[in-house]
Amino acid sequence: MGAEDRGASAVAKAIVCGGLVAGTIDIGAASVISGLGPVKIMKIVAGGLLGRAAFEGDATTAAIGMLLQWGMSLLIAAVFVLASRRLPALRRRWLFAGLAYGVVVYLVMTYIV
Repeated sequence: MGAEDRGASAVAKAIVCGGLVAGTIDIGAASVISGLGPVKIMKIVAGGLLGRAAFEGDATTAAIGMLLQWGMSLLIAAVFVLASRRLPALRRRWLFAGLAYGVVVYLVMTYIV
């Protein structure tokens, strides 16, 4: 495995780990903040695709919601990871950059999506 392959592997690992962890934590945080169970939160996420029927859905509907959540989180993580490869300041000041990016993502997801 060459250096380029290891670099691509590290990027993929960062995106997958970051996206799955962030998406899972997001469901948990939404559950704690709202007082609703995680399954209900996942059905609400699924409702974005399935409409009102998602609220009456079963475990499959909740699983669809989790997959949608992870998909969004993977895309959000990919944007940051790929941007950090082009903008070294994001890697040098990763904590500040990550927190700032999190605020931007929150605002976009809350007021636009």
